[in-house]
Amino acid sequence: MKNILVPTDFSLEAHYAFEAAVRLAQHTGGQVTLLHTVELPGGNETAGFSTYGSPVNGSVLPNNTTSTGGLDGLFAHKLMQVNTERLHQLVAEAAGWAPDVAVQELMRPTSLNEAILTAIAQQHIDLVVMGVQAHTASEHFFSTSNTEQLMRTAPCPVLAV
Repeated sequence: MKNILVPTDFSLEAHYAFEAAVRLAQHTGGQVTLLHTVELPGGNETAGFSTYGSPVNGSVLPNNTTSTGGLDGLFAHKLMQVNTERLHQLVAEAAGWAPDVAVQELMRPTSLNEAILTAIAQQHIDLVVMGVQAHTASEHFFSTSNTEQLMRTAPCPVLAV
């Protein structure tokens, strides 16, 4: 397992998965890619009007920056900045546990499963390690987790931690 992908939502479960992946990479001489996704308002199609009342595609905001979504665009931009910093912190933390393991960060403005499947193909991922939350029987009956969906569609093994 040379290339390990770890999707994170910064939850405790995702952190456990990240730790497990780093330790596994340490023993196999592998590397870890830490992935976080942000689904932007309106997805990639942001036709319409911003909250300022101007067209959203390439609109100029009051602070002279361009955005594709008015206040939504400002929020998404800030969210991505904050989460990029959180990714940096996780990478620095991993350097303390396993300084010999290379950890790279990926931030994608898309759905989780789409980002994972794209990363698997582009990064030549051998294993996906995901943190899972315990569900009651009724919660499990009414919902399918991202991990379960990925286990059905991924072209590589998925380890649920």
